[in-house]
Amino acid sequence: MEEQDLLSKKDLLAFTGISYGQLYRWKRQNLIPESWFIKQSSYTGQETFFPKEKVLKRVEAILKLKDQYSLEELAEIFTPELTQKVFKASSLHRLEGLNQAILDLYIQRSDHENLTFRELLFIYALSKIEQTLNFGESWRSYMVASAIRWQSQVANSDYQMLVCQIKGQKFSLLLQEGSALLLDNDSEVLADIKLNELANELGNKINAWEELE
Repeated sequence: MEEQDLLSKKDLLAFTGISYGQLYRWKRQNLIPESWFIKQSSYTGQETFFPKEKVLKRVEAILKLKDQYSLEELAEIFTPELTQKVFKASSLHRLEGLNQAILDLYIQRSDHENLTFRELLFIYALSKIEQTLNFGESWRSYMVASAIRWQSQVANSDYQMLVCQIKGQKFSLLLQEGSALLLDNDSEVLADIKLNELANELGNKINAWEELE
């Protein structure tokens, strides 16, 4: 790509009026592809550039639609090929980041031969939580049953998955992102996973995995 077709990050923010925080939140949500963030050397050091026409059109579309759709819905509009895919359950053991015990139990309990992106997102979230909390067999079974129920009841991934503890007893919650959670003094949050943030991370892993298949 020729240099004149690129737009610096500084100029992008100035031309569109968006903030640094908005830009990188949209990147995390996969509204602006990571491949559009092009690092190049400049007289000030290293600077980020973007394909000018593409990024200006994308930012204009996001600003126009963001009050009508959630970020999750916008991600599906801009990159529908991933969120609308189904994945053969028997091949998912090779997907990095999925806990095999959780994946096997989910497939068994749901009796699904193919899994949606949202189902994979819940499995991936449970896998992340298990890395820190080290589920036992009964707790793993409980969390998988919860995930199967939750994913069938939500329309997007604007949620937080929490594991809390009160007087030694753990329980889980699925809370709409941005909602307040007020716990008493005997309770604590052991894990807090934002599904929207995790969706982009999982999407990158799926793209890398599919390239190897």
